Amino acid sequence: MKENKSIITWYLNTVKLDKNITLDVGYCQFGSGIAFININNPNSNVTMETLSPLIIHDVYISHRECEEGKRCFNLKCPLNEAQILYFKKYGITNRKMLRNIHSFLKNVNAKLDLKTLEFGIISKFEKPPLARVKKK
Repeated sequence: MKENKSIITWYLNTVKLDKNITLDVGYCQFGSGIAFININNPNSNVTMETLSPLIIHDVYISHRECEEGKRCFNLKCPLNEAQILYFKKYGITNRKMLRNIHSFLKNVNAKLDLKTLEFGIISKFEKPPLARVKKK
């Protein structure tokens, strides 16, 4: 099978999580869903994680496998091979938590009608259109 690229479109400032903390999401063309997230905190140091929207523009797919399938939040993607090990940096320690985050991201996707844009395009909301509702 030929190797293909699937475009990742980043949407910045998508969900307000806390006072100064927002969630950026990377929408995958192949899986038609949010595959990646970036927690944006202007008060923290720059890391490889915070640079994700500038670094990850596409993923390679070959032999019905995705190079990022183990780190993908889109559990509905046929190439998803999510492994909890790769999500611990987000505080996710089990499959149930991962499914909950997937459901949250699926709702974000539905409410904002995200889609693939041209290769390399990063879209930024001036103000986060969504906010996380804190449980009491």
